[in-house]
Amino acid sequence: MKKKRIIHNHSISKNLKEIEGLRALKMLLPLAKPILVPLGVDYKGLKDSFSKIDSIHDQMKKLATLPDRFNDIFSDLGWIMYDMMNVEVAESAIQMAAMGNIESAEAIIVEHYSSEQVEWQLNTMLGVKAFYERMTLAKLALIDYKEERYHACVPVVLALLDGLVNHVGKQNRGFFAEGADLSAWDSIAAHDTGLNKIVELFKKSRKKTNSNSITIPYRNGIVHGMDLGYANKIVAAKCWAALFATREWAIKYENDQIGKPPPTEDISWSKLFEQLRQDETNKRALEAWKPRENLNCSTLSDNPPPENLPQDSPERTLAQYFSFWRQKNYGHMSKLIHKWSSISDSISPAQVKREYYNKMLTKYQFTSITDNAAAITIIGSSIEFTTNSQIFSIDFEFRLICIDQNGEIATRGEAKTSWKIISWCVY
Repeated sequence: MKKKRIIHNHSISKNLKEIEGLRALKMLLPLAKPILVPLGVDYKGLKDSFSKIDSIHDQMKKLATLPDRFNDIFSDLGWIMYDMMNVEVAESAIQMAAMGNIESAEAIIVEHYSSEQVEWQLNTMLGVKAFYERMTLAKLALIDYKEERYHACVPVVLALLDGLVNHVGKQNRGFFAEGADLSAWDSIAAHDTGLNKIVELFKKSRKKTNSNSITIPYRNGIVHGMDLGYANKIVAAKCWAALFATREWAIKYENDQIGKPPPTEDISWSKLFEQLRQDETNKRALEAWKPRENLNCSTLSDNPPPENLPQDSPERTLAQYFSFWRQKNYGHMSKLIHKWSSISDSISPAQVKREYYNKMLTKYQFTSITDNAAAITIIGSSIEFTTNSQIFSIDFEFRLICIDQNGEIATRGEAKTSWKIISWCVY
């Protein structure tokens, strides 16, 4: 029986077929010029778009094989590819492993899971409804991870992982339960070579006391006190990575997308040409983008009103967020928070209220504004708030993302775009 591969997933194979079709179309384009030009098609623009098809094809082919190449090497060690895994990190680890240095390859992956990276990915877990009430405990585990208290962090993340799957699946079967199936159609993490593979690894029987350091988060050995050497960063990082990979399965399950959907209508040639033109426009805008200069926060007063900040800027959006926080307007705050995917729910006012109801904002100041990418800005903020009559002052980095009307990532400055907040939980 032929081994199932992630490259055969519907979305991946569909994209590869489409790019192959475009390569064939590129060869026929000169023959179609007498037909396209009278129809008003921008032939030169189309030709420019097609000029890099071969390069795009090679990049897509390499990217399409990445999940299988990664899992082939690292799934036996407790790592799997998932939708939000950093592809550069995965590729670097694969290259290091190919040189015969598997320990250094794992070190590359472990280093990627810094406390900042874990915090960022933890915020994406809010795309899973079943994780809302688990976030408070997850934040405590994150604090332990930051402070290198891995003995405390690891059991909590394993428990979160188990409980999340139990909650989502509604079958009294957690991540480590017999018969649990964490597979889903057209998924990277929930492919047969993904989550189900590490489930079997993590839940292996551990019947003898082992005081040596381990590198796999053996749930039974850790929870039942048999594996005593689990308190290290590699075990903790694998726990976090497994949790973030499970997010992909959980979102599909919550939105009834575990099985294969009904067939969809193929895209027409006219829509394809229009998409090509739009892609070329977006590409030119991306190439032309440069980070803003002279973003000096020292000229801004404390508590700058939104109306005093540039129109359609990320800092204006964040100032609006702070203003609504002061007013306890959790509904308007929730509208400024990024929705992680088209199939996940927006952050509700009730969720925002749970996070902020006992935090009374008294003062804020922007300490830094950095345009990290064409669609990402990071704003450092100094925040003062009271909780139960106690005053707290913290420094917090807010990440904001530029999106279009359809919720897709867009280049700043494009028409009909807005800024949304990614890291919205203050702690």
